Amino acid sequence: LPRSEVRIQDAAAVLLSKGAPRRPFHPKTFLFGGANRTRLFTGSGNISRSGLTRGHEVGVLLDHGGRATAASQVVQDAIGSAQTWFDGLWARGERYLPVAADYRRLFDSQPNLRHPTPTEDDTADYKITHAGLKPQDLIKLRVCQNLWIEVGKVTKNRRALPGNQLMMKRMTRVFFGMPALDVPINTTLAVLSVSLAGGPAEERTLSFSDNNMDKITLPVPDAVVGSYNTETLHFERLGGGRFNLKVMTNAQKRTAKARSAAIGASFVMNGGREWGVF
Repeated sequence: LPRSEVRIQDAAAVLLSKGAPRRPFHPKTFLFGGANRTRLFTGSGNISRSGLTRGHEVGVLLDHGGRATAASQVVQDAIGSAQTWFDGLWARGERYLPVAADYRRLFDSQPNLRHPTPTEDDTADYKITHAGLKPQDLIKLRVCQNLWIEVGKVTKNRRALPGNQLMMKRMTRVFFGMPALDVPINTTLAVLSVSLAGGPAEERTLSFSDNNMDKITLPVPDAVVGSYNTETLHFERLGGGRFNLKVMTNAQKRTAKARSAAIGASFVMNGGREWGVF
């Protein structure tokens, strides 16, 4: 986010204990300030979809708009006290950027990816079928940065030209940043930015198809990638809805399969196509 900064409370100790804080840090407090208005919001809700929009929570909002009354002075003093408290915590907090690489290594480590910490937003909001992805699988799709998938036969959506629509397991959308929500068939889920083999980024559509599978429209095959048929593809998540896409070699596929198997994130679709995340 532009003009934003993150600080971590007791960051060094958290890293030494492999992500566990020495004591809980759970204030959940928001301070908003403008030229003529200040607001404080604090409550039980976590910063999550469930905590902010769906959960049964309690919150308190203090709003001061500059009105010179006895009541408004009480509100202003309360907001000022909260700001003083926050400023003290902020001054003692450790800047995130210098330790970001250490946090990333911890997050991407095999033990963490094998048993990632769940969040309340990982609760499946969809009907789980016998062969469907389980909640613990969805967590791995959320935390992993790489997805590989055997293509098989691409949908022939371009008449005589090589197709570029890839059918994937229902709820594969979670890897691409979408929540695990049931939606009607033929629903567009997202527009993603996808670069093929290091080329320019293209806007590609992710949707829920009428065959009950998630479908992504791939970049149109070019002179380097003549066709996606029978290939194995690798998506690398870059953040912000951006992805790199490449066709894997046999050696790269073997490595990817081994990394997925090591964290219990290898899957097989009903038709026999293999895929996984790592």
